[in-house]
Amino acid sequence: ARKNCTVILGCRNKSKGELVVQKIQEETGNNKVECILLDLNDLKSIKNFAEIFLSKYDQLHILINNAGTIATGGFQRSKDGFETTFATNVIGPHYLTVQLLPILEKSMPSRIVNISSSLYAAIIMLLSSELDRRLKAKGANNLYVNTTDPGSAKTQPYYTYINKGSIMDKFLSLIFVSVDEGALTHLYLATSPEVEEQNIHGEYYIPTAKRSKPCSSYTKSEKEAKKAWSAVEKLLKEKIPDYPGARI
Repeated sequence: ARKNCTVILGCRNKSKGELVVQKIQEETGNNKVECILLDLNDLKSIKNFAEIFLSKYDQLHILINNAGTIATGGFQRSKDGFETTFATNVIGPHYLTVQLLPILEKSMPSRIVNISSSLYAAIIMLLSSELDRRLKAKGANNLYVNTTDPGSAKTQPYYTYINKGSIMDKFLSLIFVSVDEGALTHLYLATSPEVEEQNIHGEYYIPTAKRSKPCSSYTKSEKEAKKAWSAVEKLLKEKIPDYPGARI
């Protein structure tokens, strides 16, 4: 926003999202910031978001799949019947990305940054790798897909368990970083000229802006990436009768 870009926030809670939009506008002086309702736990909401976005905009240069959750209080299902954490962190971002792929390709050079965590990194890395492979196969070499783990950051769930300013909070500051610090690698992959200059594709980055070697050969396996892609696509087709599949 500080670079005068048009910024669209996909927010599950519209009223809270509008407050964030107002704060960004006040701090940056950029009025080209908008909130559109988006619940990654709900496939219908994802489709509606994509339709609204595509009706209003004809370009998309950066997609950051930043939502993440950890279900507490036992097993929970999404509106579509998926386990909640899996729906929000894996199924939802994949479906959203597929809906927006045509405009991302049209807007090249463009980028997709997928946010993962140690809890579900493997599946995100596999899906990112397969998407990147498919894009290269069709000649879309200027659409850069990468994954990052923000590390231990003091996001909202952190303060669900820890009182801000408490002794424990100060002690954990030795391990946890601020939200701003946690977002630096996201911003690097989304905006740094080095991504294009160094042709950074299908990589996994950790704080701060460091390329990480896979902890297992499994996450770099083309065979496993294809299997993960097919499995997620199959789940979407089971839940969305008219879903044609990812057209890539």
